[in-house]
Amino acid sequence: MINILGINLDNNIKNEELLLRISDFLNSNKQNYIVTPNPEIILQAQEDEELFNILNKADLSLADGFGLKIAAGLLGKKLNRITGADALPEILSIAEKLNKKVLMINNKNGLSTKEEISIALKNSYEKLNFLIKDCDYNFSVSDKKKILDFNLKKENFINNLIKKAENKVNQVYDLLSNNNLSDFSADILVCNFGAPYQEKFIFHNLNKLPSIKLAIGIGGALDFLTGRIVRAPKLMRRMGLEWLWRLIKQPHRYKRIFRAVFVFSFKFLKWHFINPFFYRKNVACFLYKKIPIPYTALENKTRSELENYQVLLVKRTEGSDHWQIPQGGIDTDSIKLAGIREIYEELGITNFVPKTILKNVFKYKSNNPGRYGHKGQRQSLLIAEFTGNDIDIKINYWDHSDWKWVKASEVLDKVHPIRREGMEIFLNKFKNFLNIQ
Repeated sequence: MINILGINLDNNIKNEELLLRISDFLNSNKQNYIVTPNPEIILQAQEDEELFNILNKADLSLADGFGLKIAAGLLGKKLNRITGADALPEILSIAEKLNKKVLMINNKNGLSTKEEISIALKNSYEKLNFLIKDCDYNFSVSDKKKILDFNLKKENFINNLIKKAENKVNQVYDLLSNNNLSDFSADILVCNFGAPYQEKFIFHNLNKLPSIKLAIGIGGALDFLTGRIVRAPKLMRRMGLEWLWRLIKQPHRYKRIFRAVFVFSFKFLKWHFINPFFYRKNVACFLYKKIPIPYTALENKTRSELENYQVLLVKRTEGSDHWQIPQGGIDTDSIKLAGIREIYEELGITNFVPKTILKNVFKYKSNNPGRYGHKGQRQSLLIAEFTGNDIDIKINYWDHSDWKWVKASEVLDKVHPIRREGMEIFLNKFKNFLNIQ
């Protein structure tokens, strides 16, 4: 396994190994999905945490892009490149040989029509048992999965947080269940929506088709199969010049090609050679609520005023029993805006009031470079009061698996041991904010 900009890639997969993995997936007792990250998809994942999580949860991650091979070389590792266009014929050949059924979810607004795909499949795989379903994926977006776009000049941060969300993310439509596709009992699911939609469609809908053992998003691979797009000659592919071929054949893709070739290269070089010398700016979000607890007169003399406050902790999906307060990168935002965004993204809530901001109160080193490559985090602190109802809290599944309120007086014992040093500082700042000892 090799990690590039936080995305894990299987680096020892050759064609023979791929065939074995496909056969194993089809004979397994669980559902499996394959992703084919290329430089453009990895760049998308830097801005889309859901996609980042989906890619890293895949059962097999195939490197699709010559730029990834070069990046791996700079890391001192060898990476075998297998594109979605290379993997698809192998999957279809195995399906035909083993008499496995293939369900294809086709973008009806794409280059290749359902009829063209059907003809191409029948010509190349005469015995293949397949079903093609057209789908328009221009659907509604759920609030919890939006990619946020903020106008920094406005003061009404919370309302702007919702109104300016980009219409890019969705997994809340039920194409599969509405069309009784489960009756086909497919073994393989192929989707050509393009990233990030195909990955999200598969991740959120795979369990609706329990017969599926293997799913993969293949982007424009079907367009090669139908002949709507001519793939670059093998020599150009081996030389890493497929991007140039696409630019010549599809000049309207110049922005995407620029990102995949030049922006990715810049990001990788910065991630690997520059960021490890610096701390990443981060904001920790101390979200509290006041719950006065009745005491006797005698108890009031000995109790801590912290007993009247509760702090919200979230449980990380990675690791065992890892509790912490919400936190995230500041990047180009102000500390206040970054904290508001983080609380919304991690907890799905807007009913809170930022109370105070404290800059650069703690820093720590990390052994995992992750998607940003920094040597650690330099944390500022946002203290905010929760004013809503607990029922409003809906944590994002990719970062956290649970949440809970704990007494402020007990919070140091409840957080993960590696979080206690920072939590002690945050708690003291909270006590200073409340003017209590």
